[in-house]
Amino acid sequence: MKSCPKCGAILEIVHRSRASFRCRKCGYKAQLHPSVSVENKKLHSFVSGLNKVVVAGREESRLRTFPVVRVTCPKCGATQSEAWMVAVGSEGTTSSFTFFRCTSCGYTRREAE
Repeated sequence: MKSCPKCGAILEIVHRSRASFRCRKCGYKAQLHPSVSVENKKLHSFVSGLNKVVVAGREESRLRTFPVVRVTCPKCGATQSEAWMVAVGSEGTTSSFTFFRCTSCGYTRREAE
């Protein structure tokens, strides 16, 4: 996974005559290194040492893997969102964040605990 040097968003791989990276947010584009090969598979992963990037197809990327909870989306007003928690910090100074992604519009927000 590679992030955009301009805005920090995750770059997606575009398959054309030659594969390249593209940022959906700001439009940044970059060519993949010639030694890297790209295959379409069902899971996202990077195999170290093999220079091979595995990309999920469109159908697989729509799968919901997080639990769905009843939380109102501040953007569209829908009442269902995916939820997950992330703990950051070191021993003794740990903070946790709960993320919510609307199942209707895809808006993602976080709440600190």
